[in-house]
Order: sequence, then structure tokens, then C-alpha cells
Amino acid sequence: MSGLALASAHPGVRRDERGWLVLVLTLLLSIFLLATPAFAQEPAALPDRPLANASQEARAQALFDVLRCVVCQHESIADSPAGIAGDMRRAVREQIATGATDEQVLADMVRRYGDFVLFKPPVTIGTWLLWFGPFALAAGGGLALLAMARRRRVETETLSPEEETQLNKVLQSDRFGQNPVASPPHAGRSLGPTDDAGAVGVTPPPPVSKP
Repeated sequence: MSGLALASAHPGVRRDERGWLVLVLTLLLSIFLLATPAFAQEPAALPDRPLANASQEARAQALFDVLRCVVCQHESIADSPAGIAGDMRRAVREQIATGATDEQVLADMVRRYGDFVLFKPPVTIGTWLLWFGPFALAAGGGLALLAMARRRRVETETLSPEEETQLNKVLQSDRFGQNPVASPPHAGRSLGPTDDAGAVGVTPPPPVSKP
């Protein structure tokens, strides 16, 4: 009762608490939006400033044409509008301004981004696997499938010992004009004496006496 009486007696206290709560929620929401990359303002890219020395700038432009943008992948850093391409151009100019040779600049770019940063990378085991590895895998897979298909065909054409025995029986029966499944022609009969032709005859019945 005392709390209700206090709130009813001082209505401005509850309004002040609500105001502080809204203020805190607004501050938290603002901090969250500023921390989110989608709402945070991206810093402006530094402009490309050519070198004051004309010969050094010419060297830098020549190096731009042989260095690949690691984001675009199909454009050189001279033509790419990506932010990382601008960073790479500035790094090249800074090294040239400090007296680095072209070979040293390229070596530093390779150290940072790998051989892929060069449009014409040196032929090494790594680059060979990178460029020709997929073709080698595809060719090896095709040869393996072909070998498996030929092996299955040979296994299908090869007869088992039981099949070879049955086939020999069929061939022999066809040769002598007999059916290997049917009973032999003399089954169920008694063999008689051999006739003049050498064939086996049937035993004649006993003679019948006349009255």
C-alpha cells in the first residue's frame, strides 16, 4: 500500500523512470548500429598520388600491369577499382620511392599474396599443380573409369568352371546327336548277344512248343 500510495502521490517518479529507460535503450541501439559494418561509415580510400619522379612513376605503372588484383582476379591493379588494388598500388610506389628494385617489389608482393598475384608466375611445382592439376585429375579419373569398364566386360565374358563343364557337355551331345538330359537309348532294356554287325540286340523271347 505504501508503494501504491507513493506512486499515486508522486506520478512524476514513474514518468522519470520511463524516460531514463528510453534513453538507455536509444544509446544501446546507437552503439549497436555504429558497430555493425553495414551501418558503419566506411573510411574514404586514399587517392592514388603519382610519384614526383617521372622515371619512378613509369616503373610503378609498368609493375601495375603485371600484378593481379587478388579480388578481381582477372584485372591488373592498374585497372581494378577495388580498394585492395589501391593499397597494392600505394605499396608499390612506396617501395620504389625508398629505392627498391623491380625484382624486390615483385618479391614483396609475392610474399604478401603468393605467386597468384603475378600474371606470369614462375613455373614451379605449386604453380604446375594450380594450373594443370585439375586437368590431370580429370584425365586420371577418365582412365580409371575406362579400366574399370574393360575389367567388368572381361569378367562378364569369362565362364566359371561349372559353366565350362556344362558347355562341354552340350557341345559333345550336339556332336554325337544325343541329348545329355534324356536317358540313354538302351535304358530299361536287357542287352542281348552281339549280332554280325556288332550292334547290341534285344534278347528274343523263348520258343513256343507246338501241340
